[in-house]
Amino acid sequence: PIYARFLSRADFGTVSLAGSAALLLAITYRLGLDQALLRLHHDLGARDHRPLYATVAALSLALAAVATALGTLLTLALGPRQLGDAEPVILLALAIGAVNTFQFVPSVWYRAPDQTGRYLLVAVGAFAAVVAVTVALVVVVRLGAVGSLLGQLAGAAVMAATAFAILWGRRPWQLRADLARRALDFGL
Repeated sequence: PIYARFLSRADFGTVSLAGSAALLLAITYRLGLDQALLRLHHDLGARDHRPLYATVAALSLALAAVATALGTLLTLALGPRQLGDAEPVILLALAIGAVNTFQFVPSVWYRAPDQTGRYLLVAVGAFAAVVAVTVALVVVVRLGAVGSLLGQLAGAAVMAATAFAILWGRRPWQLRADLARRALDFGL
């Protein structure tokens, strides 16, 4: 009901297209590593969990960073002359896709050892961030589609911050080529 009152049809289309693009980017950036992490969490012993999470997160981070940087450079090179009003939307979609890449870390971390209550708490927190920021930016500040996309970015940032907190608690980080190969073999 909020969207219907404060967003135009064009805004709906923009939010839909950018949201779909961001989701496809996040899925691509993960390379199936989210499923590999869940599988390997159960296949490996507890002593391998710390390097497993660090290695898989580092792989995802590297791919997301490179792809987002390239996408950003291309978008900026084309500029507003060729892209018009789509330029900020494309940049937001790239950012949302990159930040959404890490949602799988808290998901697997809490779900694998049957701590679904903690995962639900984080997921509900992320949802609340999306709603609060979106309502504030769409209704109060009246940013339209951009406000809605910034709301999505806020929710993704909550999940990314949770992922970072989980990884921070698992330091010192150790990246292992054997785990990277196993994760990529399964994920791809």
